[in-house]
Amino acid sequence: MDFLRTVSLFAVFYSSLIEILGAETVTVTTDNDTTIDEFRSIPYAKPPLGDLRFRKPESVEDWSEPWNATYFRPRCWQIAVENNDTHPQSEDCLYLNVWSPDTSSAGGASVGHHLIAEQSWNYFHKALMISGNMMSPWGLETNIEKARSDAFLLGRLVGCEDSMTSEDLVACLRNKEAEQIIAGANAVLLTTTNVIPTVPVIDGEFITADPRLLLAQGKFKDCSIIAGNTLDDGSIVSVRAYPSQLLPPGRLKPTSDYPTFREKLEKFTYTFTNDLIVTAIEQQYIDWTKFEDPEANYFYTFMEVETDEAFHCTSDHTSRTYALNGNTVYRYRFSHLPETKFWPEAPAWVGVAHAEDLPFIFGYGFSPYRVPEWYFNPNEEELSLDIMRYFTNFAKTGNPNVGGDNDGNSDDESEWMEFKVPGLVVKDFKPGLQDLQGLQADHCKMWNDFVPSLVTYSGSLSEIEAQWREEITIWRYDDLYDWRLSFTDYQENKNECS
Repeated sequence: MDFLRTVSLFAVFYSSLIEILGAETVTVTTDNDTTIDEFRSIPYAKPPLGDLRFRKPESVEDWSEPWNATYFRPRCWQIAVENNDTHPQSEDCLYLNVWSPDTSSAGGASVGHHLIAEQSWNYFHKALMISGNMMSPWGLETNIEKARSDAFLLGRLVGCEDSMTSEDLVACLRNKEAEQIIAGANAVLLTTTNVIPTVPVIDGEFITADPRLLLAQGKFKDCSIIAGNTLDDGSIVSVRAYPSQLLPPGRLKPTSDYPTFREKLEKFTYTFTNDLIVTAIEQQYIDWTKFEDPEANYFYTFMEVETDEAFHCTSDHTSRTYALNGNTVYRYRFSHLPETKFWPEAPAWVGVAHAEDLPFIFGYGFSPYRVPEWYFNPNEEELSLDIMRYFTNFAKTGNPNVGGDNDGNSDDESEWMEFKVPGLVVKDFKPGLQDLQGLQADHCKMWNDFVPSLVTYSGSLSEIEAQWREEITIWRYDDLYDWRLSFTDYQENKNECS
């Protein structure tokens, strides 16, 4: 993921630095005649080349000559997310792109990690988390053995199969071409249920403990935050869980029977440890009035589960914790289905998918330089202006409502109310800008409180008791389901015979 797409936290610092050194400033004039200074590719650490590969970043050496910040350097090597990606890539990629006045940034999980990493706290004063935060289960690997296994699998795939220790593996990988490592990482991705193959671990230095524990202990930066997600963020998991539904007939009308749904929950639910977890999820999400119907479709139920678990309810947990600690919090949900899709080749069932909000945050439809050209209809132009105004005002003042709405006047519709406990107001980012209250509160209560307790409790079950529960589950959900199908078939045939 290109988490460091834009970073504006250091705009004031670096603007001053560049002026002192006398560098040329690139200015951009927007459609409303606002002039923006643009600083491209400012180094913030030494290039991680050679022996510096896989090491902690080292401070960049001071320079005395003006730094040429008038063009973009290559971005870091990425796993294959977009097939049509043509951006130049290099390991020499540790640069910041800065726009002044501020704009917003992507990479919600990374931002969240900085909020719980004390050594980062002096370098920013507000945070904006888009479809991710420190609680995102896909943004941190808490199982160190799983992380180690993935690393050694990567080694075998690129020719480091003789490496017996972590030190041997790292030494071998440092001698491989970056292209080899990226190809290996893409291959690892095919073997894992996660959407990202290699993510941070709890290293005791940057991430010192489980984020849930750090939030509970109050060990996070006190600051104002914005947090939110899209309506169907979880469809990114559904794509991996149901690849057959990317092709006809599922592409047009995706389906999942109950046994497949349960199998996918066990394989793709991040917090799955035993059948009790899956049973709890089913109790919350299944429409039991249709459970006896063998034609019942559980595909969209799975997508809702993953949206809540991986995106919405982690945002809810983070927002509640910050609000209860006395911090100013604003929450949103982006639920507008745009005419121009961020994922144009994806089937319609992905809905308002992961990253569909980015074109509105960055104003793609207002740029004449985008290839291919991005289209906003009039309502989308207004929505994008609203979102950009909210985010830039928040970055500058901590209040997204400063200056009124797009005509300069404040009104009830455009005002973004704080997320407080109680209250739980969420701004719905779609034309009309409605306020939602207590969004999916019952689902998030399950994910944020009940499931963690259940994981702890069920971890102490004896082996015999666990085996008994597993056998009961097989009977209840597999054998009984097969019997019900057979009985339904019997009834239909009986009616035909009579």
